[in-house]
Amino acid sequence: MPTYHLSDHAEIKTQFKRRTGRALGTVAWVIVGGIFLVGAVYVIAQSAMQETADPHLKAPPITKRQAKTGVDGKPESRNSFTDRLFQTPEVPPDSPLEPALEIARMGLEKLRREVNGYNAIMVKRERLGGKLLDEEIMYVKVRHANPEKGINKAFYVRHLKPQSMVGQEAIWVENENDGKLVAHGSGLQKLITVNLDPDSWLAKRGNRYPITELGIETLLLRMIEKGERSLQHDSPCQVEYSRDIELDGNPITLITITHPEQHDDLDFHIAKIYIDDNLQLPVGYEGYLWPEEAGGEPALIESYFYSELEINPGLTDADFDPENPDYEY
Repeated sequence: MPTYHLSDHAEIKTQFKRRTGRALGTVAWVIVGGIFLVGAVYVIAQSAMQETADPHLKAPPITKRQAKTGVDGKPESRNSFTDRLFQTPEVPPDSPLEPALEIARMGLEKLRREVNGYNAIMVKRERLGGKLLDEEIMYVKVRHANPEKGINKAFYVRHLKPQSMVGQEAIWVENENDGKLVAHGSGLQKLITVNLDPDSWLAKRGNRYPITELGIETLLLRMIEKGERSLQHDSPCQVEYSRDIELDGNPITLITITHPEQHDDLDFHIAKIYIDDNLQLPVGYEGYLWPEEAGGEPALIESYFYSELEINPGLTDADFDPENPDYEY
């Protein structure tokens, strides 16, 4: 029979530990690799599922087309109040801004008179702290207030893009929940629902404006406010009108307002307002800063576009209730 010595036992023990250590190390790496693989597959699957579930992951296309003209050589009538922008007035306006302001006021009146609410895909891009942030695409529900019927203004927002924000939701209803919005993040943050002051830094993180200023009505009010401020300061400006584009397949009248000279009282160098002539409502806005150098490109401050608008879909309190089974609160 073979004879074993203590030294042999120690050697066998050492080899066993080495082999066991290598084996455990291999198992550990397999486990870690498996975790990363599963995580990667999950992320890819979630991304693919999101692409399938949310087809609205692109900004509404702005396409150029040849504008039709009437017998007098002017753009063809569209039975929209923007037609007057292409007509020669009997009395020239004191400022080129006045016709554009009139269109904005008419749009606001029409919106408040005829639109109770709407669903839409909203495409947003903003500059914060000098940095232009990534494009965001959201599905939104907007309900206008009707005090006579006891209906409060309300907003619902669900992010579709970027991937880091997919599934994030927020609800705000005027005069409810102590004025706070109800929100949750994406991913694992869906498990946590928070109530936030809309004007708090956390609620506004990554946004130029609070959720309370969402919607086409605010867009019109800002247009009117900025236009009237420019008139008060008698700032020189140029205004152009164009009908040679479509947005989301719909005919658009584009109003471009340019302030050549920079002043502290002016918010923008160039503003572009996109009016859907079928809806007779603004569906897009872009604002640009003055270029840093002469001849340079203007810098985008903010842009907002509303696509696939469904007007008066019959929104109810359930559309702005976190308990709605269609939501992920």
